[in-house]
Amino acid sequence: MDVEDAFTEEAITTLGTNVSDEIEEQLKDIVTRIYSSNQFPPPNDEDLNIAVLCFVAGRTYQSDQVDVNNFPIVMNIAMVQEFLEFLVAKGAT
Repeated sequence: MDVEDAFTEEAITTLGTNVSDEIEEQLKDIVTRIYSSNQFPPPNDEDLNIAVLCFVAGRTYQSDQVDVNNFPIVMNIAMVQEFLEFLVAKGAT
């Protein structure tokens, strides 16, 4: 078992993904679409699991950093995709 497999398996077994089944599938769908839109080969299951864990880790870290300048923004899938496209366009300029 390589390091990624061990990390993914141990982290999910110990901590879970901290997201519900539906949200986890949505996250995996977003990651898959990001790969596709950037013309990368489709991610394998291990890459998808690591991406979900990175999201959870980032969200967990950021929750400790909450202050008066932070507030939640709720977006549906179409809004997330539009926002990511905006960021890619801004990054290209």
